[in-house]
Amino acid sequence: EEECPLFINTKSILKEFNINNIYPNPFNPYVNISYKVEKDDFVEFEVYNIQGKIVFESGSFFVNKGLNQYRWNGYDNYGTNLSSGVYLIAMKINNKIYSHKVTLLK
Repeated sequence: EEECPLFINTKSILKEFNINNIYPNPFNPYVNISYKVEKDDFVEFEVYNIQGKIVFESGSFFVNKGLNQYRWNGYDNYGTNLSSGVYLIAMKINNKIYSHKVTLLK
């Protein structure tokens, strides 16, 4: 398991990404993330547990400039339904990392 880079130097890279809405939060079973990108680009979402370990990776995918939406279902990379708790959703784009906390409630 990879360590969360966001917990290493939070002062320089941990900040809210440009989201229009993240709902519901707390969530069960899905959280919807509306976000805005400045140009056509590739993005990737990663989800970290409270210990800083990656529990989910979306893989890189292409999005168009403007408003986009991503939905995470609360499952890890192995298809296991994660337990209730606080998670950090990180969006990687253009060599930058942005993050937002969400709470999964069962």
